[in-house]
Amino acid sequence: MPAKSIKILFATPPAGGRAATFEAFAEGGSAFPSTGLLILAAIAVRYGHETVFKDFLNAGSGVEEAVKKISDIKPDWICISSNTDMIL
Repeated sequence: MPAKSIKILFATPPAGGRAATFEAFAEGGSAFPSTGLLILAAIAVRYGHETVFKDFLNAGSGVEEAVKKISDIKPDWICISSNTDMIL
């Protein structure tokens, strides 16, 4: 019996702490989305799940904007990828 399809949000969180602004992170960070999250999203699609990918970090989104978008998407699961300096 196939598993129930779920909606999964794959996301990089907005910058916080020492990297509180997109500009601060962009100087030493990456302008590319998380390859690991993209691979996991592709696998989830292959198994019949609905996926949404949001790169809040590189979009320069703030926390409030990210929370609003996540609320609008209404995912069953949220998978995130971040570096320690993004959350300190």
